[in-house]
Amino acid sequence: MRLRWTLALAFIALSVLQIAVVVPLALRNLSALLSGQQEARVDQLMVTVDAEAERLQGDVRRSMDELALSQGLEDVARDAARVPAPAHVTTAATALMTPRGLDVLALLDEQGRTLSSGHLPARLGEPDDPLFAVTKRPARTVTATRVELSGADGLVSAPALVTARPIDYGERRVWAVGGVLLSEARAKDLSRLTGARVEIVSDGVAHASAGSAAPPTLTRTLPVGDVATLRLIFSQADLVATRSEVLRAFLGFAGVGLLLSVILGFLVSRRITRPVEALTDAALKISSGTPGVTVDAQDASGELKGLIDTFNRMTGDLKDATNKLVASERVAAWQEVARRLAHEIKNPLTPIRMSLETLLAAHSMTASRASSPRAPARCWRRSTGSNASSTSSASSPGCRTLSSPRTISPR
Repeated sequence: MRLRWTLALAFIALSVLQIAVVVPLALRNLSALLSGQQEARVDQLMVTVDAEAERLQGDVRRSMDELALSQGLEDVARDAARVPAPAHVTTAATALMTPRGLDVLALLDEQGRTLSSGHLPARLGEPDDPLFAVTKRPARTVTATRVELSGADGLVSAPALVTARPIDYGERRVWAVGGVLLSEARAKDLSRLTGARVEIVSDGVAHASAGSAAPPTLTRTLPVGDVATLRLIFSQADLVATRSEVLRAFLGFAGVGLLLSVILGFLVSRRITRPVEALTDAALKISSGTPGVTVDAQDASGELKGLIDTFNRMTGDLKDATNKLVASERVAAWQEVARRLAHEIKNPLTPIRMSLETLLAAHSMTASRASSPRAPARCWRRSTGSNASSTSSASSPGCRTLSSPRTISPR
């Protein structure tokens, strides 16, 4: 695999590794952040619910305080002391509670018998123990209790917030116990306020509910005394949708980042490997017998530029050394040619020189004989290396045989 593709794949692998590490970590942190924000929002809404419950209790106190100071209630207490009580006393509770926004109102005597009931008129003269127990509480205390109401299937028990106020007329005391029901209307108010599904649960049964919550959900509960529980179900569908949107955005950014990393990796690897590839091509050309190849160092920097400069100097020195070697080989070849030529010229001159020496020797012999007449006549005969006869007889006295000149072989 070429170095360029190796580096490009290394860049891609590094980018994929970063995405594989960063994206899950970022999503986990984002999920924790969104969940924390959702929890904080729910906590704020629960604080709002607490505040709404306090406001509702405050409304009950103010309504009952106003009722306790009203002239109408004083008249009812006065009339209730008569024996027998006037007929309008039995219906007085309904007339007193409606203008003040109360859902529950019962007028009780000192024994807890019902003198008048606005929420259950049929209980006239009967004891109402749950409401009479409220009179034992500290003054102006709002208490959660169960009250009985008339329903389609008979009497039903419903949770309510009530408080008691005493009205004294002479020696006779009348108790006004009133408040509001934790009804579907209250559940709707809380649902509009919190955006959650609100359920008022008593004895494991939802007596009132309002709103809706798409799954997945988060449930919070708020106890209402010992008689009911306020259950708020918050939808986390928005959180899941936000998380999905962020995940898609992260994946989109990751895809774009991966594409950019591929392009950047290819460009960077190309810039890095181009000088290396040029060096490789130049080395191949030099190995094939092309001296003096140089590499352009324009695209290189740092250590690669120093390497290319060193390579160019090396190829220049190699070219100079090659030229010197060729010149020395050329000189050596011409020297060999001259030596051989001198040898070839020298070989034919050797027999000529020997012949001249022979002639000179014969001439000197002739001159010596001419200068000495008494000397015996000598005949000269050239030896041919065989037994052939010469022009003079071999047996003639005084004849001398001259050997043929030798050829001197070159050493």
